[in-house]
Amino acid sequence: MIAPAIALGSQNITLQWDYPNPPGDLAGFRLYAASQSGKHVFGEGKEIVNVTVASRTATAVNLPDGEYYFVCTAYDTRGNESKPSNEVHYTADTTAPPDPQGLK
Repeated sequence: MIAPAIALGSQNITLQWDYPNPPGDLAGFRLYAASQSGKHVFGEGKEIVNVTVASRTATAVNLPDGEYYFVCTAYDTRGNESKPSNEVHYTADTTAPPDPQGLK
């Protein structure tokens, strides 16, 4: 399961996942981002980070404002890649709210 840990007010998102009992030939994890749901690994998604076996977290940094959909996959030493994890949605929004008016 992939779950976000979002730092409010920033354009960074740290993603964390569980992977119980990894096989001996596990080489690492890949984190993918897409601007539309379901468009990850074999669609329009972009691999944003390749993560070592020891690490089960990754941070996507300096995200421009917009919608993001993330998934994680595992891959082995032969290059075989797993199906994607569940999808996580994140909206990067750094637009400030309007200024308060009429303070008395």
